[in-house]
Amino acid sequence: MEARGFAIVNELPDRLWPVVWLPMQAGSFAGSILVCAALGTRARDRRIALAALAATQGAYWGAKGVKRVVGRGRPAALVVGVKEREQTRGLGYPSGHTAVAFALAAAIAPSLTRCARTGVFATATFVGVARLYAGAHLPLDVVGGAAMGTLIGIAVASTN
Repeated sequence: MEARGFAIVNELPDRLWPVVWLPMQAGSFAGSILVCAALGTRARDRRIALAALAATQGAYWGAKGVKRVVGRGRPAALVVGVKEREQTRGLGYPSGHTAVAFALAAAIAPSLTRCARTGVFATATFVGVARLYAGAHLPLDVVGGAAMGTLIGIAVASTN
């Protein structure tokens, strides 16, 4: 069932890749630093930017640690016929990009309007789906990253 769900997204047309690639970077290490820097320059309250930075870094490094413990491979090692749209290395579970995106969303959500909260969580969800499309992760990798990131983001936000 997981492989079937993965294939539905991964087999979408290649022409979507340029549109998918940029927003997906919000979940990368460098992309998350840029987003936090932008928040720092635009936010009225610097604590929001610092919370975002703490949450994204916690999710990024936390996902790396969990990957070593779980040891689940990337889709190409587990599923036949994967379209790899970017070069990946290392392990798959959980999705670090997704963890970072959800940590960011959860950390800043309390300071946003309802509409903006919907937007940041929709963007985080997009990052997770983009990781399937990229051929970098399977659905459970993304679900694990979303759960981990959300918990980290909530924990950070609650200390602010």
